[in-house]
This record gives sequence, structure tokens and C-alpha cells, in this order.
Amino acid sequence: MLKDSKKFIVGNVDETTEEEQKINRRLTQLKRDKKTTAKEYDKLFISGSSITMIYCTVKVHKQNYSLRPIISICNAPNYKIAAHLASMIKQCNDQLSSYVKDSFEFVKMLQNNIVGSNEIMLSFDVESLYPNVSVTEAIDIAVKMLWGTNKTMKFMKLTKSETYILLFNLALRNLQFRLYNEYYRQKEGVAMGSLLAPILADIFMNNLEKKTYRTTDIIKNYNMD
Repeated sequence: MLKDSKKFIVGNVDETTEEEQKINRRLTQLKRDKKTTAKEYDKLFISGSSITMIYCTVKVHKQNYSLRPIISICNAPNYKIAAHLASMIKQCNDQLSSYVKDSFEFVKMLQNNIVGSNEIMLSFDVESLYPNVSVTEAIDIAVKMLWGTNKTMKFMKLTKSETYILLFNLALRNLQFRLYNEYYRQKEGVAMGSLLAPILADIFMNNLEKKTYRTTDIIKNYNMD
């Protein structure tokens, strides 16, 4: 997986300090321009962060027990911004009628539906969803969603481009992580382990569904990976 040059690049040194300083400079500029409050600035300001680590869990439900890579960003430089954005998106992300909460709801739904003799039940799977999410498209959808809600709720003073460039790019782009003594950056896709990953994967798939299917009343979207 890490050998895929389209999604990952190899680094030489730990650049956590530089990333932390870059994010804090951006936050300071937003505070100086009165685009964020002192309270928000204090909440998002970073100190003492560390490089993220990658680890894997086994997909016991998959053939040959493939691995699920997870990048833990709990103390990463971009963790606070990712958490802040995730909280904002949750306020304005409308669930589609095709959304299924969990396996219990899915089983209940199946029990209440009878497949006729002239009907076929199909199951589609997205292989390695998170690494294959288009970050550019997902960010664009999220920014439009936030901007549309902000017109009425007025919960932020940032412009569209500032939200895109200053926040989402800092939270998602070129995430650096370590595997043993080797350093990597993720160029494309969202990292499983980020607070933004499941949210952006969800709105990315919802947007794809809207463009692809028109009979969403009979199509259900359940992501179990």
C-alpha cells in the first residue's frame, strides 16, 4: 500500500515542528484579521504535538484476512483543526433517505421488506474507500455545505476560499506519519483514524449516490468496511 506513489510519498525527517508552526501562523493571521475569536484561537492553537503513527487491524470478515491501515492522529498538529471542522460539518450534514445507521437497523430493514420473485437484491462494495476518496472533491462538497449553512446560521466569518485553503487543506493535505523509522506523507485519500475521514467519506459517497441513482428510496447505503 505504502508503495503506491499516487497516494504516498516517502520522507526523510520528522517535520512535526514545522507543521505545528505553519498551522499556528495561519491561526494567528486569522485572529489578527478578526476572522476568529480569541476563544476559538486558544482552542485551536497547537503545542507539543507529535508525528502520527500508522498501524493495522485485521479484517476478519474479508477473504485472506486483509489489513485495514489506520493513522492515529490523536496528538498530530492538525488534530484540533480536524475536530473543529468535523463538529461544524455535523451541524449541517443532511442524511439521505438511503442512510443506514448500523447493522441492527440494516437487519430490521431487511425483515420488513420482502423480495419479490421478479426482484433482485444487490450489494455493492467500495474497495478501500477511505484511501480512494478524492480529497479535492470531498473538500469542495464540504465547503459548499458549510457555506450554504453559514448564510443562515452565521457561525463563522471565514470566506469560502479561507475555509478551503486555511482549514481543510491544513487538516487533510499531505498528512505525515511514521512506520518504524520510515516517514511518509499521504497525498491522496483520507486517513482512517482522522475525525474527518468518516464524515468526508460519507458526504463523498452521498454526493456520488445523488448523481448516480434517482430511486434512492430503494437503495440503502451502509458502510461497514
